[in-house]
Amino acid sequence: MVFLVFSLWSILTPNPFEVAVVGVPDDEFGQALKSYVVRARDAKLSAAEVKAYVRSRLARYKVPRHVVFVDELPRTATGKLLHRSLA
Repeated sequence: MVFLVFSLWSILTPNPFEVAVVGVPDDEFGQALKSYVVRARDAKLSAAEVKAYVRSRLARYKVPRHVVFVDELPRTATGKLLHRSLA
């Protein structure tokens, strides 16, 4: 399952440009959140900072266990998020 998390994106603005979050298999919980973050130009943002910031503003289950920084999110020719490429 892939979805854009606007609550996560909105609380992290202006640092990241885009955020996509997917559910990935997890041995401990069955499934965990993995976020793909596109940093804004010249933004210095670490995975620990993302998790701490989200943890302080959203419910615990919305905090991603994994944070991956990417240059851009995969998109189809029409601009939709290509969720099969994430995970």
